[in-house]
Amino acid sequence: MPTPWDDFLTHTATIYKFTPSQDADAGETNPCPSAPYAVAEPCYVEPEGTQDVYDTQDRITQINTFTVFFARRLAFTLRDKIVWTDADGTPGGTLYFTGANDMTRVPIGGLVEATAIERL
Repeated sequence: MPTPWDDFLTHTATIYKFTPSQDADAGETNPCPSAPYAVAEPCYVEPEGTQDVYDTQDRITQINTFTVFFARRLAFTLRDKIVWTDADGTPGGTLYFTGANDMTRVPIGGLVEATAIERL
């Protein structure tokens, strides 16, 4: 059934739930399960900003922030992986949900916002 947002939600997302585990050095890892939580979920990915973060050894990590709009509520948890694709099928990138937005709040018009980051 068509929605008012069909022309706006031109991207799709596959979402994987965060499943923490530890490597041999007790560092946290995130091996995503092979089965995604949601597939081809209509969305729109909007870039918000870029930040350079320096670690203690002066190495730079670029963190890009995005707002992702969905037509329905999804049960996001911190660090869920969002793999999104452009309207033409071109891979857009891999984002991680930051939990910055309240997924129970539905903004005007019914779109649900999620804030996510990409680390380069």
